[in-house]
Amino acid sequence: MSDTFTRTPMITAVGLSLPARLLFTLQEAREDNFGSHPVVWQTLSFIPGSKFVLKAAMIYLQYCGIDNPPRPIIYVNRFAFSRVELENDVIVKTQSSQEVMYGWEVAIEKNDKGEYVFTAPAQGDSDVVRVRNKSGTLEHLTLSTLSNPIPESEPSPIFYWDMVGTDSSVGLRRFSPTLYAYVSPLHQENEVLKGKIEPQLINWKQDLKALPLVSSWTLTFNPTEQKFTLVRAA
Repeated sequence: MSDTFTRTPMITAVGLSLPARLLFTLQEAREDNFGSHPVVWQTLSFIPGSKFVLKAAMIYLQYCGIDNPPRPIIYVNRFAFSRVELENDVIVKTQSSQEVMYGWEVAIEKNDKGEYVFTAPAQGDSDVVRVRNKSGTLEHLTLSTLSNPIPESEPSPIFYWDMVGTDSSVGLRRFSPTLYAYVSPLHQENEVLKGKIEPQLINWKQDLKALPLVSSWTLTFNPTEQKFTLVRAA
């Protein structure tokens, strides 16, 4: 899209005394999210002792003497609409997707074979991306980020619309992407959040467009306050 940009916050952890799973969303998890719901966009897991050994590559790095290397969260300001399927509020399948730009409107429909397809983009409101449901049935729809054009990359859902009615449309007005962080072992990537994440163990959000191309952040835990912090590294 015309205003495509990338941001890469690099996250590391220091001196954790308990495990931490960081959840990242691009919409605040609240009780009153009318319309779209946030989706857990990406996750990072850390274990106590300033080391995470969740993958063989991490074990190898520790063996080589590289302790706690930073982990990237890569955001690309590039979007697609998708029709998805859910199990227990987790998006488990993407059936069809269409890359979109601000000012485009697309529709989801069924072809002669009964397959879900998106129509070619049509001109719409210059500051809105919009999708209309013309499939004849209620649909689960998402707006996702893309690291590369389809089919080179899989869409990563960020906003979810539940049971969109026939000939109804949903969309999103141009926004400045804000990254929210939460700490919880109870949620997973691609999960639709339909309320607050309790307890609130961290208070962190960042306007991605205001950050440099790459930024460094350190996760710590205060055992007295029972809170986590993400602090910008010098």
